[in-house]
Amino acid sequence: MNRFPLARAALATALLFGACTSVGAAVDEQPSRNLESGGGAYEPPTDQIDDAAQAKLLKTARDTAARLGLGTDQGQVKQFTQAASKQSARASSRGLPEEAPRLIWPVRPSAANRNDFQTGVSGYIDHDEETGSLLDYACGNRTYDLSNGYNHDGVDISSWPYPWTVMDADGLEVIAAADGTIVGKIGEQFDRNCSTSTQAPWNLIVLAHNDGSQSLYGHMKRDSLTDKGIGDTVVAGEYLGQVGSSGASTGPHLHFQLLDADNNNVDPFAGECGAAYSHWRWQPDYNRPRINAVLTSASVPEIGRCDGSEAPGLQTEFAAGAVVVATGFFVNQPAGQAARIEVIQPNGAVWLDQPMGTPNQTFAFSYWYRAFIPPPIAGQWRVRMTLNGERSETGFFIGQPDQAGQLVAAVLPGSRSVGLDQSASIFATIVNGSDVTLKGCRVLPLGPFAGQLNFQTTSAATNELVGEPNTAVTLPPGSAQSFVLTLDPGTEVVPSNVEFNFKCNNAPRAQVIRGVNTLQFSSSAEAGADIIPITVTADGDGVVRLNGPNGIAAFGTAAINIAQPAAGVSVLPLAQGLDLNLSICETTITGACKTIPAAQLAVDFAEQAKTFSVFVQGTGEPIAFDPANHRVELRFETDGEIHGLVSVAVTTAQ
Repeated sequence: MNRFPLARAALATALLFGACTSVGAAVDEQPSRNLESGGGAYEPPTDQIDDAAQAKLLKTARDTAARLGLGTDQGQVKQFTQAASKQSARASSRGLPEEAPRLIWPVRPSAANRNDFQTGVSGYIDHDEETGSLLDYACGNRTYDLSNGYNHDGVDISSWPYPWTVMDADGLEVIAAADGTIVGKIGEQFDRNCSTSTQAPWNLIVLAHNDGSQSLYGHMKRDSLTDKGIGDTVVAGEYLGQVGSSGASTGPHLHFQLLDADNNNVDPFAGECGAAYSHWRWQPDYNRPRINAVLTSASVPEIGRCDGSEAPGLQTEFAAGAVVVATGFFVNQPAGQAARIEVIQPNGAVWLDQPMGTPNQTFAFSYWYRAFIPPPIAGQWRVRMTLNGERSETGFFIGQPDQAGQLVAAVLPGSRSVGLDQSASIFATIVNGSDVTLKGCRVLPLGPFAGQLNFQTTSAATNELVGEPNTAVTLPPGSAQSFVLTLDPGTEVVPSNVEFNFKCNNAPRAQVIRGVNTLQFSSSAEAGADIIPITVTADGDGVVRLNGPNGIAAFGTAAINIAQPAAGVSVLPLAQGLDLNLSICETTITGACKTIPAAQLAVDFAEQAKTFSVFVQGTGEPIAFDPANHRVELRFETDGEIHGLVSVAVTTAQ
């Protein structure tokens, strides 16, 4: 347990001034940049499952799949994912059979979780069966085994920081990594275990996939599982439960496991000592340093276990003269590489700028704190931390705090497809929809991100880049700020929906709305089409309004291919969760249909722009105004992969 009793005692002594004063209370101390500092490595959780218990569980799931008539033959997953040689491994799923599942990351933060990032991989599959000898997919040792002969057979995704606090707040959701059918479900088991010695069952869900493979999601929180039952289908990204610590587990994490049609373990990661092809749509980096969170509190952080000792003590409001403790929480911090802390006054002047926390070895999970007394200058202060060139920040207040505001966001275009050596740029706009000033506003990826995401402000008048890259901004009430977002993929990416974390220090992150502030993104060694579509509706607000339950309306789209020419591009409209009749035609410069509208088109895209009309007709049911969920997408696909995407909201006019 990382408690640093000497550091806490020293800090407590520093807080005594005449009479006993609680941390965070007003005192007459002089400003101090160096009251106390500390931190170190955090030991992430581990797990195990008895071989007999696992065999019984998997047999039950297989029997259920067979009873439901789901495919269980061919075993293609194993055949195509075992690396033939060290040179053959590719961090891409493009070499997999078409039937094999392409996975998205199986956890995501709930709206209650406002950290920059929320997880880290604490254990990969151990490919060395000898006890005491470790080998992960990248030929490293970021896995574990136990003295009883257990070799870790899944991917552990651990909550960080404050895993128990996040679990209690339902802060980390488990989601389906791919489309599938539920063939195993346990949800009523105790979920605050701290040991691998117990044989208590896990809370879990097992999904069967079309190729006969299955995925297992283990250690979930009691009574958090989806209401869906055995035989029900789910789609990729659908809620399955909450991260917990049920079964043989030492702390909250998700144990994710992929098995082929013969129940052989499959490593979803491609690497020299793992699989030949990745199962991930976007394989996360193995050891990229990252700042998961920067937080302020009134006391030294307590990273506890199941005994209830975890005490975040988070606080953002301080009286003048009070002690502030700023803590950074890191993943994959390299040996010898210190983080850096800056404390910035309300006027933008840097008051403190110092290194902090230099590990003597690479730390998978670490945290470092510094306690200080800032000058009694009222307003919002900022704490910024830097590691390996990446920055993250948070705000705290001296005196009257800023009120919480509301943030919304959008991006344009909604899709990009680039080569491996290319960057993809898009525009993003955030809007302060409240009557308070929003501070520390920035853009981050929401979840693991293999490449590099950079943001920089643009001029509202010229769209030219202004300011410094990756620097947070202030938004006055009712104002907007536009950015250029640049994505460097770093690896092959099959078409994936990238979500962004648009956030400010005093506002919840902007709601994620597919097709509005997400990006359909892909990259490949072989450059293909990169189709940029834009759309317009009758009222110019991105909403198609049907005149009654059986009404009909249309929207127009213009699209241009800015990359390689592509023949036979499929252009097809799709409704999200709505029963609608949809058709499309290519139009002339005057807007007239060139042919009779059809369900989809096949179009050759060279460099010239093309225009289309999409017709939307109701089928008797009124459609409520719900622009986040009631939408129609227009997709541009080549060889079954999306290379262009745009969407509009749909409602029945009132």
